[in-house]
Formats: sequence, structure tokens, C-alpha cells
Amino acid sequence: MPLMVSVVNSIREREGPLTPIVVNFEDQTNNDWNSVFRRVHGLIPGADASFMDAKDPLVFALAAGTTFYQPCFPPGTIDLGFSATAMHWLSDSPCKIPDALHSACSNDEATLAAFDKQSAKDWAQIMGARATELKEGGQFVVVNIAKDVDGQFLGTSKRMKESMHHCFAKIWKEMVTPEEFQNTNFPNQYRSLQANLAPFKSNAVPLDVVEGLTAVVPCPFYDSFNQRREGYEFLDDPKGHAKNFVPTTRTWSNSTFIAGLSNSRSEEEKEAMVDEMFQRYEDMVAAAPVDHAMDYVHAYVHLEKPQK
Repeated sequence: MPLMVSVVNSIREREGPLTPIVVNFEDQTNNDWNSVFRRVHGLIPGADASFMDAKDPLVFALAAGTTFYQPCFPPGTIDLGFSATAMHWLSDSPCKIPDALHSACSNDEATLAAFDKQSAKDWAQIMGARATELKEGGQFVVVNIAKDVDGQFLGTSKRMKESMHHCFAKIWKEMVTPEEFQNTNFPNQYRSLQANLAPFKSNAVPLDVVEGLTAVVPCPFYDSFNQRREGYEFLDDPKGHAKNFVPTTRTWSNSTFIAGLSNSRSEEEKEAMVDEMFQRYEDMVAAAPVDHAMDYVHAYVHLEKPQK
């Protein structure tokens, strides 16, 4: 929200008081839209300031409950688009991963080729739709979870002894049947910078690359605990730190673990097993907090729609 406040304020300063500003949100149909609009309109206590707080009569908040694989807004209507840590999700898993839970950890050549192919197709489709929605001269900034030239990716970085996705796989393999392990696959791809830029470099998607780079974003939980940052409430409490950190790894992964389990198991059993999986991971972090973190590796891509 602070970013949107800054964007709206900058536009207002540049355009003056008479230019309407529309902030369009996009997410899946089953998103918690009630919470989004409560947040936008300042109805959630303790939240950061919203761009609607100024009560500017020409600032509007709208939403599209539509997957980004489809058109979300009318052609030529968007001046500035922004997406962060979302578009690595694929439309489907192209195959089962025989040696891991995530393609970033796999050494199987057929699996890697299948995920690369699916990822390239999906990325071109996503960004083709965004190109249509942008006005001429419009800008799009996307932050994608990536795998960099050093082999670093989400939860796996040079400064960390342990790898989050490898830890997940180790724990899960001990808990489930071989078939369930095979059926647990993250349907996403941590693209290289080259793969992120490919559809624009080949002109498959009519957007120009202004800038593209990758960078590691250090895990704030890890740094707060291990660098003993003032104000972090778990400085001398490894178990409390682990309990504080691990839920952020679960928000985006819980459904994948549930989906991998056999339908012969009850919903209650599935939930209990995933609870146990994350408790085991929490115990690992508590036992060695210096070895575990969720460092992000991002590809930052700034695109522009050329004017005719």
C-alpha cells in the first residue's frame, strides 16, 4: 500500500487536481476481496495509510476478479502496470517431478525441459494480455521470483547452509507414500532473467525492455534474529523466532501439500499431516536458526509499450 500511496501522490502532483486516477486491482475470483476493500478504505485497524485516505474525489479503487492468464482490463486503458511475486505460477504442471517437489531443485532433464516449455508458453500468454491492456507509451514493471546465474532461488542462497525447498522435500518424503510424494508438485517456475526477457527480445510480445536485472532480497526474519536487530521480539528465543518465520513459507505452499495427498485420506487427516510437516520444519529452524532463511531472488523487468 505505501507504494500505491506514493504513485497516486506523484501522479496528482504532476497532473494537477482534475485528472481522475483509477487504481485497478487484479486477482483470482476466490481472492478475499472483502479484505482488499476494507484495507483500501482504511477499515483495518493499525494498517499503513491508504491512497484513499486523502478523500480525493477523483481517486477510484476498482478490481477485476480474473486470472492474469486472461484479459483483465479493456485494451489500451492502463498507463502503469505492476506485479510482484505472482507471475511465476503456471497454468498447470506439465509433468510430475521425479526427484523433487519443485522444478528449481530437479536434476531430471526431461522435467526441466517440460517446465521450461510450459513456463515460456504461459509467460508469453500473460504478458501478451498485459501488452494489449497498456496504452501506447504505457509502462509495466514486474517482479518475478527467479533463479539467477549463480543457481540461487527462493530459500536457496549462497549465504545459507540449508535450502528451504530441499528441506520441504526431505521432510515430506519421510511422511507420505512414494505416490503422494510424486503427486506433490509446485506448479510454478523460477525463470532465469533470460527467460523473463525472451518474449520481448524475440518480439513475440510487443513491449520494449527498458531494464532487466536479478537481485537477492535478504530474508527480514533471518536478518532480524541473526543480526540482532533492535526491536525484534525473538532475539533470544529461537523457538519463538521459528514460529514467527515459518508461517510466511506456508501461505503460498499449503495448498500444494494438501493437493499431493491421496483422496483416501480425510480432509482432517490431510490438514493434520501438513500441520506436522510445517511443525517439523519449524523445529529444524529453531534448532539451527543461523542455517535457515527465505531469501528471495527476484527478476526485475521494466517494460514499455512503444508508440506507433
